[in-house]
Amino acid sequence: MEHDDNAVEDDFPQPKFLEGVAPSPSECTTAMLAHLGGLLLSFVLPAILMITQQEKSPFVHRHARESLNYQITLLFYGVIILIPAVGVFAAFHFGGAHRTFAILSGCIVGILLTAVVVAIEVFLVVRACMAAATGREFRYPLAIRLI
Repeated sequence: MEHDDNAVEDDFPQPKFLEGVAPSPSECTTAMLAHLGGLLLSFVLPAILMITQQEKSPFVHRHARESLNYQITLLFYGVIILIPAVGVFAAFHFGGAHRTFAILSGCIVGILLTAVVVAIEVFLVVRACMAAATGREFRYPLAIRLI
């Protein structure tokens, strides 16, 4: 089987910029910061960057808005994680199990589900940072776009 050197270029097509001009390196760095800030500070830094960069850089504004929407979505997912954790606790507690066992069971379910969500978040934030660094757009899957 022959190796086609152009296959690499086809896998990563050149971005089409919405403004017709490639974002500057500082805009790419700031857009990356919006995603990393979401990972480290939840919705605070993406919200600040979205507000402050609205007029200065549409590219950064879009990335910050996408990161903010994703961080808000993660807050909803955190609340949803409580439902099965509390459900397991209630099932064991009211089913006659010892209170400590019921509490531990509920906590274990909550911790496991949280670990899954955090692993997915880290993976997606890394992908978003890579897109921002190369001047491409990025949309988080399963994000509720409220803003």
